[in-house]
Amino acid sequence: MYSTTKSIKLDKLCKSILSSNENIRSVEIIGKLGTTLEKLGIERTMKLNSSDSYNECLLDIALGKEFGEFYGPIRYYFSKNKSVMFSFPFDENFVFVTTTKNVSPIWLATKIARIIHKYTTVIENS
Repeated sequence: MYSTTKSIKLDKLCKSILSSNENIRSVEIIGKLGTTLEKLGIERTMKLNSSDSYNECLLDIALGKEFGEFYGPIRYYFSKNKSVMFSFPFDENFVFVTTTKNVSPIWLATKIARIIHKYTTVIENS
């Protein structure tokens, strides 16, 4: 379980990602066992995360880890179906971000990855 200090930092991470672009609708941090550690965003969008595309995203990430030694680590995962979803590795957890369809995926993924990297450094130095 995350300590209060780490929980506060997860909340700040979610807020930082959510406020980084007006097209971002929700941010959720999922633990390695599938439990939600932190969640912020528009309620309607967050309910979509229980859909099949959310489960498909988790499966693709898990399968991608198996091929990491051949192709390198996954920096992010992008899915554009009913909703637009990004996922990023974060420590042993995952950060899921849902957005509107009005985004440039590579630009936004780079921006979010930089925010996550900054917070990863903060948590490691705590």
